[in-house]
Amino acid sequence: MSDTDDRWFELMLSLYEHRDLLVSSFLEEVGEVFAYQKTEVTFSDLQETAYNAFVAMLHYIINDPKDVDPRMPLARQLGQKRAQQHIPIETLEASISLDFKIMWNVLTHLALPEDAPVLAENVESLWETVNGFRQATQAEYHAECLREESYQIEERALDLEKFIHSHDSTSQAATIVSRSLSIPYGQQYCVCYGNTVPAFRASLRLIRSYSKRVVLYQGNAEAFALFWPTDVPMGSGHPLQALRSTPCGYLAAVENLAAVPRALRIVRKYMLTIDQRHLSGPIDIEQHWVGYAQAELFSFLPELAERYDRQISALDAEHANDTVMTVAKYVQTGSIQLTTMACSCHRNTVMKRIKSFETVTGLNLKNPTDLAFTVLLMEHLSTNSSSAPI
Repeated sequence: MSDTDDRWFELMLSLYEHRDLLVSSFLEEVGEVFAYQKTEVTFSDLQETAYNAFVAMLHYIINDPKDVDPRMPLARQLGQKRAQQHIPIETLEASISLDFKIMWNVLTHLALPEDAPVLAENVESLWETVNGFRQATQAEYHAECLREESYQIEERALDLEKFIHSHDSTSQAATIVSRSLSIPYGQQYCVCYGNTVPAFRASLRLIRSYSKRVVLYQGNAEAFALFWPTDVPMGSGHPLQALRSTPCGYLAAVENLAAVPRALRIVRKYMLTIDQRHLSGPIDIEQHWVGYAQAELFSFLPELAERYDRQISALDAEHANDTVMTVAKYVQTGSIQLTTMACSCHRNTVMKRIKSFETVTGLNLKNPTDLAFTVLLMEHLSTNSSSAPI
């Protein structure tokens, strides 16, 4: 080891002995320059971090470790912590860069006039030590930001999926997705549903570049659901313009965000009832009022059917199945005699099963309204197993 190296080693040991001075100088300067007081970073946090950082860097210079760099664990911890505290990366980097200025200032006061050649020879080494710590901290900061972004994307996707499939009449799911996606709750929304034909991909790129307030949900690769506030301005990238070559259905305005899931189910139900081969673009299903009314009515059936299914389940399994089958035949034919023939049972058995159905459901098949609802209920129960959510 040369005399210059020996003197540099002595100066580093002296600097280590003055580490408390390094910390106090850092706190004075960082407090004047950076607005940490408006963040989650406390004074004790800054003090502890500064102390550990100076110790780690001086340990690296003095001991010159070959295997484990004492700066790296602290750099990873600091980068991750400051990213979680949402400290701007520029502020973090500038505060670390202060470490070099402070160590150099204290070092020049500790050195003798004849140490000038030693300082000149080692100034770059000191800077590289600080800069290496800064770069490692920066890398971990960006890595933590990416992890947080990935987590938020997954959380938003989960919130959206729960919202789309929500049958809850309360606003809880809508409130959650409003916060998660940063979209308004109380505004009116346009909703759209269709199949992902080849033209949809190009349309989607245009829509996404046009407005960030258009929300896409794809539960599978075959279909898509879109919704957006009705005040999204009309233009070439507006969904209804961008989808002009994509067969799909839409409702121009539903009352608020909470109404979106049910509106999408209505549009989907309607689109499944029509022949889409002749569609060249979006259709407003409210203008096709007959189909819309049918889809609107069917949108209520799952909840009601579940209630009636629980009531019918009060019967034993075999009796429940026979009862549903008999009632389905009766509302289809409107005749006790034809139902008797179709079910291959006695007239009294048919009457008894109809009476059991009326008793457990509270429906009266002699009442035209109840009879009409039972027709739809039986149709829903017969097709429900083959239906799929959006």
